[in-house]
Amino acid sequence: MRRGGSKSPIVFVAVIVSVSCFFVLILTILRLPDISNGSMTPFKLKKISKHPATSDRIGKFGVMMMEMLPQDLSFTTFVPSEFAFERDLRLRINDSLAGEKANDTYATLTRILSFTVVPWKIPSESISYNEEIICDSLSGFKLHVSKDGDKMLLVNGVRSSRVDLRKGEMVIHVMDGVIMEAEFGQSVRFDDGEGDEGSIYLRTVAAAAARVLCSIAHWSVVTPNHQDSSVIMGWDSIISSEKWELIFSDLGLFGSDTNYWKGYTLLINTWKRYDLLKQSISHYTSCPGLDSIHIVWSEPEPPSDPLVKFLNHAAKSNAKDGRYIELTFDINKEDSLNNRFKEITNPITDAVFSIDDDIIFPCSSVEFAFSVWRSAPDTMVGFVPRIHLINQSKENRYPYIYGGWWAVWWTGTYSMILSKASFFHMKYLRMYTNEMPASLLEYVKRNRNCEDIAMSFLVANATGAPPIWAKGKIFEIGSTGISSLGGHSNKRTECVNRFVSEFGRMTLVPTNVKAVDSRGTWFW
Repeated sequence: MRRGGSKSPIVFVAVIVSVSCFFVLILTILRLPDISNGSMTPFKLKKISKHPATSDRIGKFGVMMMEMLPQDLSFTTFVPSEFAFERDLRLRINDSLAGEKANDTYATLTRILSFTVVPWKIPSESISYNEEIICDSLSGFKLHVSKDGDKMLLVNGVRSSRVDLRKGEMVIHVMDGVIMEAEFGQSVRFDDGEGDEGSIYLRTVAAAAARVLCSIAHWSVVTPNHQDSSVIMGWDSIISSEKWELIFSDLGLFGSDTNYWKGYTLLINTWKRYDLLKQSISHYTSCPGLDSIHIVWSEPEPPSDPLVKFLNHAAKSNAKDGRYIELTFDINKEDSLNNRFKEITNPITDAVFSIDDDIIFPCSSVEFAFSVWRSAPDTMVGFVPRIHLINQSKENRYPYIYGGWWAVWWTGTYSMILSKASFFHMKYLRMYTNEMPASLLEYVKRNRNCEDIAMSFLVANATGAPPIWAKGKIFEIGSTGISSLGGHSNKRTECVNRFVSEFGRMTLVPTNVKAVDSRGTWFW
């Protein structure tokens, strides 16, 4: 070991940066307004009658939240009390539901719903005293649930006032505060007029500076000898301006206009289910990678002005970091399943996230699938796999059989990713519209089925490669569709064989690969 040598300049820089980071963080904490989440509210257990209506117990805003969810779902909801809505979100029954404020209120409630709904039942008796469970809400927000000595639940520090209310299959716990992301809570408070622009600007700059300085300090500490580490790790001794721009972009200091950021377009197909459309748009607009929304509309009447206004408001209010989310309607005079894959003129992204309006994926699952797609942008990446099977029976006249989920589960093999939840390249919309055989398009239109299988054939024909199944959580928020009708599997088998004839060969490529985020997996 060398002794008496000169002091390393990197250690000196690390000390200076760490001290600066500490002071910036202190400044940020001192200047930030406290965001009330109800955890510090004095609590007194209120006496309630034995059989009051559930709507009386959860309040008007709570009822509105519950009406957004189907009653037959085994979900748990941590609903804020009426007092909590007023204290933490400035929502008041008399004025928040009147006139122009009604849309704002509905959008806020939808956002709160994504933070507070868990897709399984959590009755209070299932949690022991001082036990804590951790679960994900619909938006992927982490909820830490425990029970205190009075048998009341604590969720992220917010205490319940009533537990185990029932509405249909749902379990409802009334909370003394609003459970939400800190960023959303701050935006609500600032929108309400509290805090001036100077404090908001200081908060943003200070928080950003703190993140940069802490990151630099971390790098300085973990790489005590810069020259040696640069040789070993392949780093340059001087970080170029382009690399700093990439670092700052990753830290969230640059907006969506930077060349290093490229998101995806949400392609959503809907038909006379406006509540589901509102829920879906309100949810996905909170996902960080979303840049554009394209709604396929094939109804006889155009979308109403209130609906368009609500969706635009949701896109504007839920977008993070001041990003702009483009929202457009593709209004079709003719009702055809082929409308789903019509070419989009002047697209702003290469990636398309095709989704049905009756299923919701947490943003974490969507962003993971998007990252997988970026590693293989010519193929389809999604959450719903299916398979084609070679018919071994001589009794069936078809050489191939369409296999549903159970066939995938049993064999561990798939060859299709359904477009009801998948990423693919924007170019395939152009190819579907302009290069797909006219007889095949007419077949899809006439049978009102199998447009998703046709897209799988198209992509596989272009790439000669299999799709990629990405692991993700799925929540169904609508009623069953055509897949629940009798004879559905037989019709899909007919489609597979018809498409083989149209393409002149079986283009689908089977695979056993599944993409899993190893950060949340114990065994992989």
